[in-house]
Amino acid sequence: MLIAALVTALIGFGLLVMTVQSGSDVYSWLLIADAAVGLGFLVADMAIKSHRRRERPED
Repeated sequence: MLIAALVTALIGFGLLVMTVQSGSDVYSWLLIADAAVGLGFLVADMAIKSHRRRERPED
């Protein structure tokens, strides 16, 4: 999950630079989509960690 989040962040940074340099709305929409994918990774990671905590036996 960490590698996917880092790749998404790098793509997002590149899209942010392209959005600022050009006047095209396409890069802006791609940046929004990239942010949504990153948010999905965050929610998935939180759900996985929460599930692992519940499965851990209490001593």
